[in-house]
Amino acid sequence: MPCVDLLFSGSDEPRGRVMVFELASGCPPAIMTYSQSQATRVRKALAGRKEIIEKEMFGGIAFLLGGNMCVGIHGDDLIVRIEPSTTEAMLKEPGAKPFDLAGARAMAGWLLVAPAGYRTEATLQTWVARGVGFASSLPKKRPGRKR
Repeated sequence: MPCVDLLFSGSDEPRGRVMVFELASGCPPAIMTYSQSQATRVRKALAGRKEIIEKEMFGGIAFLLGGNMCVGIHGDDLIVRIEPSTTEAMLKEPGAKPFDLAGARAMAGWLLVAPAGYRTEATLQTWVARGVGFASSLPKKRPGRKR
């Protein structure tokens, strides 16, 4: 990947492997292709939480709590971060599928949920609450240094 630099590769056991990438200098900006209408629904579901930060990543938009992603939108799919030990059970929920962007191996604790799985405001709120609940259990991250 000539236009991507690896910034950090590490492990925060027992939670799993973490890799962070950024565009190399001189490369065109990444195109973020995510549903604005679904992002608006997530913003509404997170309304009132001042500590939520939005960040474009994974070719979509992520909503972070204490520096940890809780939910996001990729295309029309909802990204949800959950307790890794609940992954198999959550994959049985309607619309849930492994988070395996670009053919990478799916990671426990990360799911994509198809629009049919969060069509109603109640189901969206359930998924958002799961993501917020897990992100709330993680230690807050210190802000990174800008390069």
